[in-house]
Amino acid sequence: MKKPTARLGKIVNTRDSQPRAPKIYSYSGNVKMRDCGLWAQALSLIVCATMLSLAFLARAAELPKLRIRTTGVNAGHIIEDANGKPFFMIGICPQNLIQTVRKADMNAYFKARHEQGFNTAWVVISGWNHFGKPPLLPNSHYDLEDDVRDAAGNAIKLDSKNINFAPPNLNMAYVRSVDQMVIAAGNNGIYLFLDPMNEPGMNWPLHTKADCVAWGRFWGDRYAKYPYVNILMGTDDVPQPYSNWIVSGLRHSLSGRLFCIDQAIYDPKGMHDNIPNPWWQYKDRQATWINLWGWYVWEAPNSMAQTGTYQYATWLMYSQAAHWGVPTAPTFIVESEYTSYPTDDGEGTAHANSIVMKQGDHVLRRQMWSVPLGGGSGFGIIGNINDAINDPIATLNDPTLKYVAYCKSFFTSLPWERLEPDYGHTFLTSQTTGPAMHDPTYVSAAITRDGTLGVVYYPGLSGSNFKLTLDMSKMGGGHGASKAYWFDPTNATRHSVSGAPLANTGSRTFTTPGNNHAGSADWVLLVDSSTH
Repeated sequence: MKKPTARLGKIVNTRDSQPRAPKIYSYSGNVKMRDCGLWAQALSLIVCATMLSLAFLARAAELPKLRIRTTGVNAGHIIEDANGKPFFMIGICPQNLIQTVRKADMNAYFKARHEQGFNTAWVVISGWNHFGKPPLLPNSHYDLEDDVRDAAGNAIKLDSKNINFAPPNLNMAYVRSVDQMVIAAGNNGIYLFLDPMNEPGMNWPLHTKADCVAWGRFWGDRYAKYPYVNILMGTDDVPQPYSNWIVSGLRHSLSGRLFCIDQAIYDPKGMHDNIPNPWWQYKDRQATWINLWGWYVWEAPNSMAQTGTYQYATWLMYSQAAHWGVPTAPTFIVESEYTSYPTDDGEGTAHANSIVMKQGDHVLRRQMWSVPLGGGSGFGIIGNINDAINDPIATLNDPTLKYVAYCKSFFTSLPWERLEPDYGHTFLTSQTTGPAMHDPTYVSAAITRDGTLGVVYYPGLSGSNFKLTLDMSKMGGGHGASKAYWFDPTNATRHSVSGAPLANTGSRTFTTPGNNHAGSADWVLLVDSSTH
């Protein structure tokens, strides 16, 4: 088998031509790239790389690179763009988009998602149909890997019998589908978390270090001109040392990007459990490339796995770095309750097939609100891993996603980046303990240091007419008065609190207003002293 060399990675970005700007919502046919054939021909590789460089950049210059805030309030906990603007992550996870959406429809998909309020997408390079049964090739040891194809049926490898999927065995027809996915995302204002290590079917232990480095180097060099491309390694598993090898290739051109992992572990008793990034980084001292902490979490109990709740996960990420001796990093939920999975929260209607269902609204709201109030830089990633355009069970036209817009509008209309979690319970004094691993009833609260803004999210799982006691002296430095509103997260309406404005002294008990518009009991309490 011919092994790829470092030279192959260098060829990809030999020229930085300035392309003619293509149309915003249409890339089909704008750039004609000839079929490069077998990559064993060095001349073909050079020509293809040159032609592809003309298709790059799209509207990339309009999306500044993301980075981690290093100074001021919440330094180390907030993502911001290169201009210093705080980045509130509103993520969707069409992981297998490469298999479910054809190149011609990529722009339509990302345009729709952007209009729904999303600004981030997690997609894998080597997608496969998670709910389908991939065909097994006779006498093949690489069954799932053989089924890695794009929506047009192009296999990821030229030779399906060859385990090596790195150059020169990559199928350029497949690669161009990935290109179109990347271009379409940036064209529509969507930052990508590109996953080059979709673990199922990739058989990493069968690959050499040279293979892994070449694989990472190929994709890193290829998208170096796209400032909106970041990396999220793995789906459920991030096997070592293979991930470190892949990252070493990626970082040749993407060293300044955000890097995260999606790691789940299984304990010896066979129970599904998960591990936060800091623990993983602590265990593997070579994984210092992780600069963004995500959590693979399914809210328990009554979920698909017995794992931590959103607030517990965020609390661990936000406040426990010193316990592991690893650097502080921004926090978000990587993988959680998919809108395509069944829930029993009363607001969804499950179908006979447990995979096909109407979404559970309430459980999604609990993620959307508790994570940013717990210190997350946005609420992370939700959605359907098999998103599509014309699939009736896909989430593209999911009516429950209006809650995404409501949550986004609420936070981004406020100085949300200055809110700090009230884990010490000095503001929400009626709550005295930290988040428990399996307690979804925990009430999330956050307040700014100057007391101009305080926000509380009651998840509604302890009944309606629930009492919340606040120390009002934390507002406005203990002077003046504050406005107070109940915000209904199911229809974005505000309801004034009786007696407001309220004096910024002493304790005050607030009682939630019964059921909200959707018939659930979750409510948001907003206290604002900025105008008094």
